[in-house]
Amino acid sequence: MILARNLSLEEFGLYYAVFGLIGFFLMFRDLGFGTALGKLIPNKIINNKMKSAHSIIWTSILIQLAFSTIIAILLFLTKDFFAKYYFKQSSASALIMIFIIYIFFSAFALWQKQIFRCYKKDFLFSLTEPLKNIINLVLIFGFFRFFDGAIVPSLSVSLSWLLIFFILLPHLIKTHSFFHKIEKFKERLEI
Repeated sequence: MILARNLSLEEFGLYYAVFGLIGFFLMFRDLGFGTALGKLIPNKIINNKMKSAHSIIWTSILIQLAFSTIIAILLFLTKDFFAKYYFKQSSASALIMIFIIYIFFSAFALWQKQIFRCYKKDFLFSLTEPLKNIINLVLIFGFFRFFDGAIVPSLSVSLSWLLIFFILLPHLIKTHSFFHKIEKFKERLEI
């Protein structure tokens, strides 16, 4: 409703058209890894196979990062083509660039969310989406004071993923023992 009142009909349609295109490509990023992690990691933890659990998590993250990078490169190379021939507006190119940033920010926050689910941190897992939506809403109100157009919701949705990642990062560090190993390694170096 906020977007409908603050954007023209053309800007509103352009934002959701670009967002839909990005959403289509992002289907290929996950490839079911989130669901698989939710099944595999708890089984490994129960069987005291922590090294295997860490390997699965990091393999999933690297594969998703690789697919995110491929999608981002493809979108970067074709942004002007989509803007000219598909959206028929040159401003769509800038929105695609902002959503390329969204691809990476959302990937990190979604990995964080998957780790919370794998380690049975249900409150943190459930908190991610509502908190992201609240941050997104606050950013939209803030950005409309300085900017106009479809760039506002694009920036706010991209930055909300980044902020949610950093807000929940201390909890991720407490949850995932990989970070504890890094701290122990640093302590050994200082001794």
